[in-house]
Amino acid sequence: MDKVSEEEIPTQPDPQGMVFDYNANLFFCSRCMSHRQLDNISECRRDHPDNVYQKDMNGHNRSKIGWQIPLSKIGTIHQHHTMRSKVIVTHQSVTKPFDLKKEYRCSDCHQSTYKYADEYREIYDKPTINPCPCGDGIANLNKNKTVSGDMQQIVLQELLSASDNEPRRIEAVLYGKDVRTIQAGGEYDVTYIVRCSTEKNNTKFTLDIISLVPLIDDTIEDPTETETLKFQSMSMNSIINSLAPEISYRDNEKTALLLSMLSGNRRDGRRQEMSTLLVGDPSTAKSVLLNACNNLDKRTKKISGRSASKAGMVLGLDNMEDGTRAISFGPVVLSHNSYICIDELDKMDIADQSALHDVMEDGKALFSKIGASIEMPCHVRILGAANPVGSKWNVAKNIEQNINMPNSFISRFGYVFCVLDTFSEDHEMAKLTDSSYIDEHGLDKFIHYKGFLTNEELRKYVKICKSLDPKWEAGVSQSIDLKYFEMRKKAHTQKSSEEGSVGDLDIDHRTHQDLKRAAYAFARLYHSDSIKQVHADMAVELFIESLKSFGMKTIAEFNRKQLPTKTLSSVLNETLD
Repeated sequence: MDKVSEEEIPTQPDPQGMVFDYNANLFFCSRCMSHRQLDNISECRRDHPDNVYQKDMNGHNRSKIGWQIPLSKIGTIHQHHTMRSKVIVTHQSVTKPFDLKKEYRCSDCHQSTYKYADEYREIYDKPTINPCPCGDGIANLNKNKTVSGDMQQIVLQELLSASDNEPRRIEAVLYGKDVRTIQAGGEYDVTYIVRCSTEKNNTKFTLDIISLVPLIDDTIEDPTETETLKFQSMSMNSIINSLAPEISYRDNEKTALLLSMLSGNRRDGRRQEMSTLLVGDPSTAKSVLLNACNNLDKRTKKISGRSASKAGMVLGLDNMEDGTRAISFGPVVLSHNSYICIDELDKMDIADQSALHDVMEDGKALFSKIGASIEMPCHVRILGAANPVGSKWNVAKNIEQNINMPNSFISRFGYVFCVLDTFSEDHEMAKLTDSSYIDEHGLDKFIHYKGFLTNEELRKYVKICKSLDPKWEAGVSQSIDLKYFEMRKKAHTQKSSEEGSVGDLDIDHRTHQDLKRAAYAFARLYHSDSIKQVHADMAVELFIESLKSFGMKTIAEFNRKQLPTKTLSSVLNETLD
């Protein structure tokens, strides 16, 4: 069986049969009675799309051309129409071959007859044609001349729902070289032919993909000149508090979340992504902070650890309507190169938590079962929140006992903050005053009153930050090395003392790397082209603040897992700061 080269692979089946001479840029308008190239047919496609046809190079009409349409609007009236939609890939089957063209040769007249796959990829499957079209002989299948191509079934989902309903998903079929270029969780502008079939009064839609173009994340507009001047005049404290502006006195937690968003993408095989975990009492705005993060990037998802599973969260296996098994991509994989917000992380089974280990450490999502095996890049940051056992933080217990999460998982987060429901008279009155102002005037006026950024302005600010790739100034990276060495040495001394305990969460290599990732993110946050000493100092200082949030006031209490949060060791009197 011949294998067709990529250049020769036809794009897709045609309503009249498989065509090999497809021309993506040739169109015909039956109203204007003219042939035009793609760039010149735009007005016809907009004003009277039902009169526009795609052509093959022999001049035959292919399918009708429609304009951009959301998947939710596709109906039977679009049968054999060529349409366009913006979608995300949520499922992907294994690649399999199918026959495009068969040759039958008559033993009497020696003429060849060809059979082509139809729009449903079905082809004449008998070994002979009897009688041959000449009427005398029998045409036999010449297997050596059978042409095959690759196909792959996928599931497409609307990029943005056209309504408040669940975004629509439709099965689609890829052909040829597109099979090898599709990316799980990728967002594409897809051109396709609509196919539909009816079985038992149920209409099934399938999309034959003609072309797919990766979408560039251009949904966030560049800031205006006025907005740029506003960014430059604002204090960093106001910018940070623009994240969940209704929440006060959570500056450190907000900073850590923003740093995770701005941590770099993987390079040279080394992890650059940094994750953040918020633990502590209920009703301390952990979920509100995650919701605010979720609203900053349309690629991110927010899920609950209470209902999440490994298959639904990372990679799973589903059956498509025809029985084909397809890999399903969970929200973690779909958030590739972005971040995912996971609330109630403590409610997730340990086996499901372990599914995140490879993602957080290696940047890969792995799946292997009979009939399906896949390894997907998954460079994602985890922004997590966890409540304590018994719904109230017990200061007499350590972190692992409070939130029922293993040390191996906790240690993968760069910053871990304890958020307690404490009472401060001044803070409490200020919070109530802000709450009353929002009730009376609304959140938008409150943001203006406080001089914060709106959500859209903050999205633009973050977009600018992500466009930067700051470089290390001389000696700055080494300063973090020295600070890490000092902290690790003192933590080792404490662990070896009587107050130490086997299983302490050490200042380890992950801490070292996360401090450098945080310094990189700080440089981005401050719109700097270089990582300065001040950014390194801020990264270390924020780490120290995270330890203080657990009540640790001395170097001896660096081990944030094992020591009870109410214990203030006197082994060393040197303070963290």
